[in-house]
Amino acid sequence: MSESWIPAQQDFVDFFGSVKPLRALRASVEEEETGQSMEETLSRLSLLYDIPFAYLVPTEKLLASNQIRFFYLDPNWVRVLLDGAMSLGRNASVDYAHDTAFIEEVYQRTIEGNSRIRPLLQGKPVVKSALSTSECTGFLLRSPLVHGWRGLEFKAYAGGEILTALRLEALSEDVLLGLYQGVIDKLELLEPPESFHFGFNRNGENLSKRLRGLQDGTLTETEVPVVQRGNRVVDFCRTAETMRNALGVEITSAHMALEMIQNPHIAVIDKK
Repeated sequence: MSESWIPAQQDFVDFFGSVKPLRALRASVEEEETGQSMEETLSRLSLLYDIPFAYLVPTEKLLASNQIRFFYLDPNWVRVLLDGAMSLGRNASVDYAHDTAFIEEVYQRTIEGNSRIRPLLQGKPVVKSALSTSECTGFLLRSPLVHGWRGLEFKAYAGGEILTALRLEALSEDVLLGLYQGVIDKLELLEPPESFHFGFNRNGENLSKRLRGLQDGTLTETEVPVVQRGNRVVDFCRTAETMRNALGVEITSAHMALEMIQNPHIAVIDKK
């Protein structure tokens, strides 16, 4: 297994050594700032921050190059993780009994708060919204796209509704982790918006362009040939004539620029 396969990770002992025991959380109820800090720490943990990568993907065979894997985040696994993080302060059986009774409340508060983590890290305002589901699914992508396209965008859907992204982060140069609130049934990978450029469709040696409406810029079903002058050069004058005949309007340089824009490509992964 190559070194680049295992992303940088923080040792469990170093991380958990900074986590307060469960009693500290109960004692901080009246101290709002301390309570929020503790909840934020646990919410980050529920989103797999600071978890050694080998715990998530124990062997490289599970995530080969140029592959994407989808998964469910097991709530029982998360409960045990949180319980383990707060077990360091237990010294007697009464502590264990008390923490066992309290862990479900900790879990619920943690799940309710993990949607705040990404906006906080991005420096964006946190919008409080009702928790629609405690289910969490995600994906691991291993591809040169992670390093080559830093602005790559992802949109996850469930039943046509866009899911809230809880975490989108590159773990190494070629591995990216995505976590979403809800069960993913479709994922879109979009080229960065800055990749807008002039372009056309190719069918063998023939070039064509699907026209845009001049009012709103939406694509129509009308497709016109792109005339070439040879040596990879487009004859814009003759191409403008074919567009004028198709649209019935005079094609100016601004219209030509609008028609020649090529949208960034979108890759769609659908479980159907």
